[in-house]
Amino acid sequence: MADPRTRVALIDDLAVVRSGFAITHPGLDVIDTFADTETFLRNPPDVDVVLVDLKLATGAAAGVQQARPAIRSLAAAGHVVCIYTEETRDPVLALCLRAGAQGITHKYDPPTLTTQNVDRVAAGGFVISSSLVGVAELLQRHGKLPDITDKQRQVLRLRARGIGWSDIADQLYIGVAAAHDRMNAVNEKFARYLQSATPADIEREFGLGTGDLLDD
Repeated sequence: MADPRTRVALIDDLAVVRSGFAITHPGLDVIDTFADTETFLRNPPDVDVVLVDLKLATGAAAGVQQARPAIRSLAAAGHVVCIYTEETRDPVLALCLRAGAQGITHKYDPPTLTTQNVDRVAAGGFVISSSLVGVAELLQRHGKLPDITDKQRQVLRLRARGIGWSDIADQLYIGVAAAHDRMNAVNEKFARYLQSATPADIEREFGLGTGDLLDD
């Protein structure tokens, strides 16, 4: 009988992360692990999702691709990419999603949440971190996500304030699954924005553009 779990490969320069990932994430079928993107691309295994850390410590010293260049190379080769990182800076995460990743899951997330996120990416969904939910709400307020419906906006607003799924369902008199569906729709629209926006557009939304408040 075929294994129903999502097949993944992990790219991370830390041996302890590579060796322990399958043990801590039994809900995923970990086919293989790699220390860098180049080694993976030379003989890529047949997987549903490639999990990649953003910062590979060997990158600066050995010329190994990391962050956006690594994501672009993986996406260009036809792989579905999910970021697996400790990085929390919203501009960095947004620009790396724009480079071609389909989602983000953090190393400090519970393994069950990481598994759910990877499964969603494998199914064609788009997953963003909790901090980027606030960015999506900001974009919506600025009119950059005009096709979000009123029902989707309600869920987005509550999620941006850290409200849990059960509480959202109770407040809106809907089921938890319906709340997830509405947020998934928001994520897809946010993804389309990131894919069409330029890096300068994204920097402006974070106040990092030339002459903006955070410009040094």
